[in-house]
Amino acid sequence: MNNCDLLPLLRDIKEQYYNHFDQSWFHMLLENCPVSSQLVRDIKIFLDSGRDDLSRKSNVIYGISNLETFVRAVETHLMPHIKELLGVSGLAPTRSYGHRDEFVHRRLLAEVLPYNLTMLKVMVNDLKEATDTTTPPVLPELPVYRTA
Repeated sequence: MNNCDLLPLLRDIKEQYYNHFDQSWFHMLLENCPVSSQLVRDIKIFLDSGRDDLSRKSNVIYGISNLETFVRAVETHLMPHIKELLGVSGLAPTRSYGHRDEFVHRRLLAEVLPYNLTMLKVMVNDLKEATDTTTPPVLPELPVYRTA
């Protein structure tokens, strides 16, 4: 496990996480999900860790395990209901929005979140393979939820 090899992978995960999941709208959705604030803090600490922190395999395993737990919680608790949570489902009662742009923005978030989560999951798996980490899977694979 060479730290120089891990830094680009960790940088990509950090960029994906901070750009798409460390947003105020997403934190509001996390209230519907069993993700503790401690888990989110631990993920941020891991993503902001330096080269010295990555030299300890236990830190890397703990960080990967936290990221996998986060991804799994979002997959199981948010993804099946993302449109309802954002208020853009055709099955839920229509919310009245002050402006059409807000509806379009929420609809776009509902459409791109599955892709962004999949990208984060792939990046975490790449980091896991690069470190030869054998953390047990949090749960078996889930079906992919498609939005229409």
